[in-house]
Amino acid sequence: MSKKTSKLNEILGDRSFLKTVEKELLNVLSRSLPSKNGIFPACKYSVTGNAKRIRPLLMKRFCDSFHKDWKNIVPAAVMVELIHNFSLVHDDLPCMDDSDYRRGKLSCHKKFSEATAVLTGDLLLSAAFGALKAYKPSLGSDIASIASKCVNELIEGQYQDLNAKNDNFATRIKLYEKKTSSLFILSSLTTMKILNLNKGRKFDHFGRILGILFQAVDDLLDCTGQKQILKKLADGSYIKTKRLLKSLNLPDEKPISSYIDFIYSRAV
Repeated sequence: MSKKTSKLNEILGDRSFLKTVEKELLNVLSRSLPSKNGIFPACKYSVTGNAKRIRPLLMKRFCDSFHKDWKNIVPAAVMVELIHNFSLVHDDLPCMDDSDYRRGKLSCHKKFSEATAVLTGDLLLSAAFGALKAYKPSLGSDIASIASKCVNELIEGQYQDLNAKNDNFATRIKLYEKKTSSLFILSSLTTMKILNLNKGRKFDHFGRILGILFQAVDDLLDCTGQKQILKKLADGSYIKTKRLLKSLNLPDEKPISSYIDFIYSRAV
């Protein structure tokens, strides 16, 4: 198989997976609400649009690396994406980051109301754990335990961000680890759990550094100051993530390696 054909198959495989996740996202929300009136439009508005589905895609690429079918991870990928969107809806609130726009459109509290946005975020988080009903109780319980810990880290990170007195390098990395890395860790550990692979510690660390890379690049694209520091952090995290990838001993590194390259490419 040529490199061109291989790349095309990889892209098509990603598209098929992402379409399935999009469909199941709305199915889970529909099952979580008795009516499509009320808060459903706000929930649907918040999870659709120009979303990249970066974290679910990481889960799918891990499946590719282990030559496993990705269909089993779809409910967990939906869970991760709903948790992510819960955090975005709440982060945009006036009492948090006070953002008027998200993904090129009005944020939830601007489109609907502040109270609706609070309840929308609450429901997205609740629905996330409801997605785990697709798994056997023992597996669903294990995933929920991992997710609960990561959500706690995310929330603690947001609290620390709101109350941070100094925006120095060390503080920024700690916030990255809690606010961003938590969901990359969740994506990694959940996938390993579903694939029945006992690879927790190394994948935890990999997700942590990958999250720092992602957020450093994100902030680099958005900021007007500290670009040199952020670029240095992004460069260092990229090198470290690539080195950690080698230590994972994946049957096929290419799907994850190209994923890391995609994250980093936005900064160069």
